[in-house]
Amino acid sequence: MNTTAHKAPLSERMDAADKTLSQRVYRLIRADVLNGSIAPGQKLILRDLQKRYEQGMSPIREALILLASEGLVEGEGQKGFRVASISVAELIDIANTRQRIEALMLEASINAGDADWEGRVVAAHHALSKTPLPTDMKEQDAIQLWEHRHRAFHQALLSACDSPWLHKFYAQLSTHTERYRLVRLFHSPSDVQLAVDVDLQHRAIMEACLKRDVATATRLLSEHIANTARLVQRLWESRMAENSGTGQE
Repeated sequence: MNTTAHKAPLSERMDAADKTLSQRVYRLIRADVLNGSIAPGQKLILRDLQKRYEQGMSPIREALILLASEGLVEGEGQKGFRVASISVAELIDIANTRQRIEALMLEASINAGDADWEGRVVAAHHALSKTPLPTDMKEQDAIQLWEHRHRAFHQALLSACDSPWLHKFYAQLSTHTERYRLVRLFHSPSDVQLAVDVDLQHRAIMEACLKRDVATATRLLSEHIANTARLVQRLWESRMAENSGTGQE
C-alpha cells in the first residue's frame, strides 16, 4: 500500500509560497505606512523596498497592489506607487462617515447584544482604562498598546452588529483613521491629554450601552468621534502655522 502523502503539484506549492510571502510583505509595509515610518505622500521606490524588507520584486509588487486596493498607497501609472496623502478635508470626511456607520452598528449591537456582548464591552473598557495615554510620544510600544486596546474597545461596542458589510466599511474607516495619529506626534502629549478626557468619554459610552440606551450611546459615540477629529484638526493646523512661520513646508 502506498502511504506516501499526496502532494500538490510543484507549481501550486510555489504559488502558495509566493502568496504567503506577499502577505507577509504586505503586513510589513502596511504597518510602516500606518505608524508613519513611511510618510504620507512618500514615493515608494521598489529597489529601496527590496533592501528595506529583504524581499524580491514580485512579492513587493503584489503587496503594493493589495495596499492600493485599500487606498493606503496610490498607483502612478508607469511611475510606480506613492503612499496616499492625508488632508484635513479627508479627516473630516472620514469622521463624518464614521459617525453614520458606527451609529447604525452601535444601535444594532445594543438591540441584539446578549450577556456575552456586555462582557466583551466591559472587559475591553477595563483593559483600556488600565492603559494610560503615553506620556512620551517617542514610546512607540506604549503608543501601540494604547491604540490596540482603544481599537479593541470600539470593536467590542460594535461586535454584536450582524451586518458583514457594515463591519467591512468600519474596518476600512478605522484603518484610515489610524493614519491621522501621526499628527499627534508633532505635538507634546500634554496638549492631547488636556484637550480630551477620553477615559470619561469611553466610560459614558459603555454605561449607556449597558443600560440599552440607544439614543444616548449613539450620541456619545458620535460626539467622541467628532471631538477626536476636531482635536487632530486643531493640532494639524497649529503644526502648519508653525511650519509657515519657520519657512518649512
